[in-house]
Amino acid sequence: MPKLMEPCRSRARNKNDELQLDLFGLIEQNIMEPLEPLTKYGLMAEEHWRKFLPKTVAELEASGRLRTCLYWAERRTTDEMDMVSSRAIQLGYTPEEAREIAWDLVRERYIFLPHET
Repeated sequence: MPKLMEPCRSRARNKNDELQLDLFGLIEQNIMEPLEPLTKYGLMAEEHWRKFLPKTVAELEASGRLRTCLYWAERRTTDEMDMVSSRAIQLGYTPEEAREIAWDLVRERYIFLPHET
C-alpha cells in the first residue's frame, strides 16, 4: 500500500505565494523528524528561508514541519545534484565542473526559494 503524501508547504495567501510554496513538492506524511543534524544545504536553506520567507517559516514552525521540510530540501538538493553531476561527467565534464553545473541548476529549486511578497 503506498504511503500517504502531504504537501510540505503552508497555506498560500495569493497566487505568487502558491507558486513559491509549491516548489516544496511532496513529502511522506508519516516521515519522522530526522535525528541527524542538518547538512550545509539544510543550514543554507534555513538561513535563506528565515530571512526571505519569514511567514512561511512561521507557519511551518507552528505546524511542527519546519525541520522536516528543511531535511527534505537538503535531501532533494543532494539527490538531484548527484543525478545532474553524473550526467555531466558522462558528457565529458570534470567532476569539479559537473558539481558546479549541478549546483547552478539545483540550488534555487529547494534552497534559495523566491522571496515572499
